[in-house]
Amino acid sequence: MVKKKPHHHGNLRAALIEAGLELLQVGNLETLSMRKLAVKAGVSHAAPAHHFANLTALHSALMTEGYKMFAESMRADMPPEPRDPRETILAAGRGYLTFALSNEGLFNLMFGGTPRDHNDENLNQAADDAYDVLREICAPIVKGEGGSQTNETMIWALIHGLARLALHTKRGSINAAQAFETWRLILPPLEFET
Repeated sequence: MVKKKPHHHGNLRAALIEAGLELLQVGNLETLSMRKLAVKAGVSHAAPAHHFANLTALHSALMTEGYKMFAESMRADMPPEPRDPRETILAAGRGYLTFALSNEGLFNLMFGGTPRDHNDENLNQAADDAYDVLREICAPIVKGEGGSQTNETMIWALIHGLARLALHTKRGSINAAQAFETWRLILPPLEFET
């Protein structure tokens, strides 16, 4: 007897994206294919092609969801207004690390140079929204010679570099608590506007 495939009532695209996120959660980019996606979603092997023209389109859809989750993770522990600027930067950094350490496959998809559709408006908007968190937390830092973009680059380089190091050594000697403490220690003294 042939197992009946579930019907997704017009929400197959969302089900396929969810299946793709689940595949990335248990594996890495190499484990993601249209065929494995169809199996995970419980649909025919041809079904994903109705929603994603190719693997790049699927990657872009997964990145879009990833950037939304990423921005949410960075905002999750940010204190309410009025905010202490340093504590806000530390909180957003903890969210950055939490996302990276909890979603390694998705994080690597988003930041690993994977082909993406640069004309995908949803992806571009989600990525911009995530970057806006960085822009927001850096806004109170006194602007030096390079202006606000230099401050944003400095904070991003620090936290992204730490996230990459934590992922690289996660099976070894660094865990989330150690990554959070390292983040607190490496964030340099900053001067904030009053």
